[in-house]
Amino acid sequence: MMQFLRKNRLPSTSGPILLFDMGGTKMRAAVCRDGVTLEEPVVAPNIQDFDQAMKLAGELGARALNGESPRLVVVGIAGILASGGTTLYSSPHLPLWSEKPLVEKMRDMFMCPIRLENDAALAGLGEAVYGAGRGHPIVAYLTVSTGIGGARIVEGRIDMKAVGFEPGHQVVDMNTFDAEGKGELETLASGSAIERRFNIAPKYLSDAKIIGELAHTLAVGVTNTILHWSPDVVVMGGSIMLGENSIPIRDVERMVREHLNFLPRTPAFALAKLGDAAGLHGALAYALKSK
Repeated sequence: MMQFLRKNRLPSTSGPILLFDMGGTKMRAAVCRDGVTLEEPVVAPNIQDFDQAMKLAGELGARALNGESPRLVVVGIAGILASGGTTLYSSPHLPLWSEKPLVEKMRDMFMCPIRLENDAALAGLGEAVYGAGRGHPIVAYLTVSTGIGGARIVEGRIDMKAVGFEPGHQVVDMNTFDAEGKGELETLASGSAIERRFNIAPKYLSDAKIIGELAHTLAVGVTNTILHWSPDVVVMGGSIMLGENSIPIRDVERMVREHLNFLPRTPAFALAKLGDAAGLHGALAYALKSK
């Protein structure tokens, strides 16, 4: 048990909301004390070892809470959830966390209810409520970074799902489709795909032909997503869309609109606005909706 927690402490019915974004490379924690304001997050490199990562979560949480006890903890995590949303089923970025008792460990540390959700879904919720999707009833959010993720947000809530949203695993090339994930959007147009396919770090991408090919591949995936989710707006984020030498969203939009000319209207397109804080903003929106 972490030293900053008393073993016999009762669950808090008031106090701040503690928010986590546990990505493949970084762990972020922040607090909301007034139901509106997201305080400055504390950030550290994430840890692959599960027990060490839980120790880190306790330390970051304590720094963010500054001696207070949380009434609720919301955690965004990179991967597919299982066991009713209490464990991580699989994650390419945090493989050693799979099927570990994440919610149980955090409940023991913070002595309050714990809510676990996919990190891309929370980032999408953040953009829908506070960012580029604000004011649109149905938001399709796609983040194109090391991998590709996203979610459908309806009226300020993450839409219902049987397992989870995984738009990055949609098949966009039927000729290479196999059990290893070939032919998927993520294996063809993500940051890791760029490094593997073209032997170049995404931030150094400058070849117009390669950028055009990636935009075309993303346009196929976005087209499928629009046809399946029927959104009012498509919000695209992640380093591949927002960083240096990024893929122009207007090129993706143009190709999508050309293909979907049979529809009476097509959704608006927008770049994400909240940056690295999107997941924490989404965790706050999730917490407030779950009250």
